[in-house]
Amino acid sequence: MFGVEAILAIASNGVGIVSGLMANAQKAKADEQKLLMERLTFDKEMMQLRSELSNKEFQVRVGDKFSSMTRRVLVLGFMAMIFVISAIAPWLSDIGVAVPVEVQKGWSFLFWDNVRTEVEYQVIKDAVVFPEWAKEVAIMIFSFYVGASAVKR
Repeated sequence: MFGVEAILAIASNGVGIVSGLMANAQKAKADEQKLLMERLTFDKEMMQLRSELSNKEFQVRVGDKFSSMTRRVLVLGFMAMIFVISAIAPWLSDIGVAVPVEVQKGWSFLFWDNVRTEVEYQVIKDAVVFPEWAKEVAIMIFSFYVGASAVKR
């Protein structure tokens, strides 16, 4: 049916198709590698630009003594407020904190139960109730300065 020439033509045609597909795949991989290298070059340039900008910002921040002193004064002011509220205020005035306490009153004998629970307020002298934000502000200030000191140059 088919001659040797036809079989060789079909086989060589198939080999040509396969080698063409392989060449196209290699070209696609080369193009992909070229694009990756361009992307890496772009990323490197962007990181250098960011580094230069952050260095300039750091130099401006270090050179501006007024803003750094203002931050320090604000932080010391907040910490002093918390210290005064917690340590000094109870000594300076008769501060008491009313705390609700449940107390059981009445009596119980065999089948008769006359016990009831009442809420009474007891005053604790020389105690201070912190506002909810005081602890969070102290933690934020401490964390800010620990983080800022970790990136000092």
